[in-house]
Amino acid sequence: MKFTKNSAFLKERVEIWDEMYAKQVEVYKAFDRNPIKITLPDGAVKDGTSFESTPFSVAKAISSQLAK
Repeated sequence: MKFTKNSAFLKERVEIWDEMYAKQVEVYKAFDRNPIKITLPDGAVKDGTSFESTPFSVAKAISSQLAK
């Protein structure tokens, strides 16, 4: 099988991915969002929200340079 830039195979795979991703987004929307405490290595505790807070969002809240 030879791949080309606009391969029909790749288009089909992207469509499958988009469908699966949309389903997963709906599943996560149904989860309860609860307050959580995030303990950092230095012992500091940050507030977050389950299924929303990410390592990147915590780093960005500390420092935009740290997030980079």
